[in-house]
Parts: sequence; structure tokens; C-alpha cells
Amino acid sequence: MRIRTVSFAAITLILSGLLLGCASTNHLKTPADLSRIAGWRGTEPNSPDTFRFVVLSDRTGGHIPGLWAKAVAETNRLKPDFVICIGDLIEGYISDEDEIRKQWAEFDALTRKLNAPFFYCPGNHDVIPDVCRKIYTKLHGIGGRTWYSFDYHHCHFLVLDSSAMIGKDKVLAEKQWKWIEKDLSRANRISKHIFIFIHHPMFYGERKPYWDRLRKMLDAKKTTIFSGHWHSPLCYGKVDGVSYYVLSATAAGSGGAPARPNRKKGEFQSYAHVVVSNGKVTIAIIPLGQILPHDYIKMEDVLKKAS
Repeated sequence: MRIRTVSFAAITLILSGLLLGCASTNHLKTPADLSRIAGWRGTEPNSPDTFRFVVLSDRTGGHIPGLWAKAVAETNRLKPDFVICIGDLIEGYISDEDEIRKQWAEFDALTRKLNAPFFYCPGNHDVIPDVCRKIYTKLHGIGGRTWYSFDYHHCHFLVLDSSAMIGKDKVLAEKQWKWIEKDLSRANRISKHIFIFIHHPMFYGERKPYWDRLRKMLDAKKTTIFSGHWHSPLCYGKVDGVSYYVLSATAAGSGGAPARPNRKKGEFQSYAHVVVSNGKVTIAIIPLGQILPHDYIKMEDVLKKAS
């Protein structure tokens, strides 16, 4: 009886080894596969359909040369599925068409160094006055509109034009509002999560009535909103039950930054890195300048100092 017990234990060990060997040679494909053989399984491994994207915030309204290029380089190191912004990309606020196009050419040249697809969102600097709106729509509009949406991995992404929503052109405003209502009625039914990108924070002051109108269309349990415009402070909160982020500027002045950045007050250039796993959202705020190149410190330099 004792011999049979030892033999059974040995057989179990052999089979376990064979199974691990098979798992290794068959190439593990999902986080769940890794969890089965890891030293610690993990409390919540990523789902196979996990994806990542980056949200870049304001560049203008006091833009600082070199910072957008820096943000592009850092974003490339993160290898997101795509990149999306929340507006104020050019200085705008002029009626000179040649100058407006020149500003877009400068911005687009920097942005086209991104390795991932980039999605535009209009800020007030981008679409005011009307000549700016006309050029933005021609260059970066979708179907003749400055607002649009798309689906990715069972999540819905809604890019809005807050300047049009709160502007004096009531016909344009209502056109967008009706489109939003139709778009969200579908998204609320079929999407695991809904992300909204809108330049102006809509939940306070004179914009509060517009927020109240939008809030009625939202499923708070599965909605996350990103805005910018303030430049600082960076902040997060639940607004009427909805997860709401107001990002600090990515490449413009942000409170005391860059001369006197203040982490505690949220006054520093930043962007957001978003991971979505089976509809669950994890968001990290990354201060600009923190994602370093792999060869930031070169070995030969270290060896020279050591010798």
C-alpha cells in the first residue's frame, strides 16, 4: 500500500511537469494562461481583449515649445492602441486663413510622428472664430461634423464639440444635441463602457444647464468623461454619479508648471493612460517627462565612471 502511494505521487509530479512543459511549448496566449502557472495567480488578470489608449490634453492657450513633441515621444514608448485628445491644439482665435492653416501644419507635423492612430477633438482655440471652425471641419472633421463616435472592443468612444454645444449658433447646437441623443441611446444598450471626450468641463457655472441635459442621456455606471480647458488643477470626481476627469494641460502652462510644478495641487503637465479589461477601466495619470527611453542611462557611461 505504501509503495502504491509513493508511485502515485511520483506519477502526479511527472504529469505536472509534462503539463507545464506542454503549456510552455504551446506558447501561452492569455493572462489567464499565465495565471495558471505563475507563482502568484493575481487577483484580477487582464482579459484577452484588454486594450490601452492615451488621452492628451491642451497644447495651446499659452503653449510651451517642445512639450507636444515630448508627449508624442513618450506616448510612442507606451505603445497604445490609439491616442485621443481633448482639444486646444492650435492658438487660433484669428481670421487669417493662411495663418490658421500654418498653425495646423505645424501641429499636424508634430502629431504625425505618433506610431498609433490619433483622434482629434475640438477646443475653443481650434474652432473660434467661424473661419477656424470652417478650416477645422475641412481638415479634421468627420462627415462634415466636428463631433463623431466609434466603437472598439465593445466600448463606445464619443468625441464632442463643446464650443458648438454652448455657442450662439443654436441650429448647430441642436444638430449636435440630437445626434448625441441618438448615438447614446444605442451605445447605452450595447456598450460595455462609454468614454466621452469634451474640451470644456460642463458641470459647473454657466455650463451647468448643458451638463444637466447631457447627464440625462448617460448611464453613470459605465460612463467616463475626459475634459481639459482649465490647464490646472488636474482633478477627478464623481459628478452626479459619473466618473469625470479634468486633465491638466499636456503642453501648455499649467498653474505653476513648468517653472514651479506642484504635484500636490495638480499643477503639472500630464496625460492619461487608460487600460480597459473586459469593460473595466483603470486610469493612470502620467506627469510629462516620466516615461523615459530604454537607453536613458547608457552602460558605457556608467562603466567609464566606474573605471
